[in-house]
Amino acid sequence: MNRIDSHKLMFHNERVLSWKNGYHIYPIYVEMSPTSVCNYKCSFCALDFIKRGKSICLDSAKKSIDEMAKLGVKSIMFAGEGEPLLNSAFIGMSFYAKTQGIDIALTTNGSMLTSDISYELLPIMSWIKVSFNSSIPSTFSKMSGLEINAGKRVLAQVVKNIYDAIEIRNKMKHVCNIGVQMVITEENVNDIDFTIVVAKELGVDYLVLKRYSQHPASINKMSTNFFIDDFTGYSTDKFQVIQRKLHGNKRSYDMCHALPFWSYIASDGNVWSCSAHMPDEKFIMGNIYKQEMKDIWTKVNYEKVRSSIDVTQCRIGCRMDKCNQYLHEIKNPSKHVNFI
Repeated sequence: MNRIDSHKLMFHNERVLSWKNGYHIYPIYVEMSPTSVCNYKCSFCALDFIKRGKSICLDSAKKSIDEMAKLGVKSIMFAGEGEPLLNSAFIGMSFYAKTQGIDIALTTNGSMLTSDISYELLPIMSWIKVSFNSSIPSTFSKMSGLEINAGKRVLAQVVKNIYDAIEIRNKMKHVCNIGVQMVITEENVNDIDFTIVVAKELGVDYLVLKRYSQHPASINKMSTNFFIDDFTGYSTDKFQVIQRKLHGNKRSYDMCHALPFWSYIASDGNVWSCSAHMPDEKFIMGNIYKQEMKDIWTKVNYEKVRSSIDVTQCRIGCRMDKCNQYLHEIKNPSKHVNFI
């Protein structure tokens, strides 16, 4: 099985050692939002507070990708505020990033992942993950903000697109992993069993169960007071169920060590040190339309941002939590570490 969940910093020892020794480093991983336009209106959307309509143009994407490659960025995951495939420049920026030696991946709602697009993307993508929050039409429609008949049509299209992508991947012997993810809320918690079965029959490599957590600025307010069974028993040699658990507010570290290892580029070109702190402008480090990446990812900017973060108040379910635990232990080793 591939190491899909948790963190992978142990594979980047040189960068971690430079950080430990106090040198300024640049991100390994970047998330880029090609557009804020979306064809869903999800009930649980973490970024439901943003203004829609912005998209990154191809020329600006290429310029920033050039700069990121020179600074040592290893991977870009395209996702963000909207549906990446609604930006007509998306395929162009994906191909360009790949030619610059950067690994690329896509998180999509799958509604526009047609066979033609799969034929183009599968040879260059490391992985594609489809948001697949229910295989039950009524639940899918409600969670996606679609009228029931429209929701049925879209769900059928998403299922077909996933199936076709897997068929193309297997036929052409591409190495791209294809998975799906369920954000679990009270709306779909009873659909998990059936949706796992559907995903497994489609032939996806994995399914992620991600419990809903509240973004501090979200307009939606959803309950998190519900129980989720353990579904990892559905895993086989060829299919993995990854069930993420929320860690609560207790953390072993007292600062965000992970900040310089990753970054987020929004659809308006703003570069955020941490997307969980949107829309607080204290966490904007610069803008790709106005500055070069080396002038955005400066040590001064990172220190300024770090001083503004109180990790005890950070979002439950922080994506950098595992990285922070690892980095904290490297900086603060426990006793008897030589007894390996």
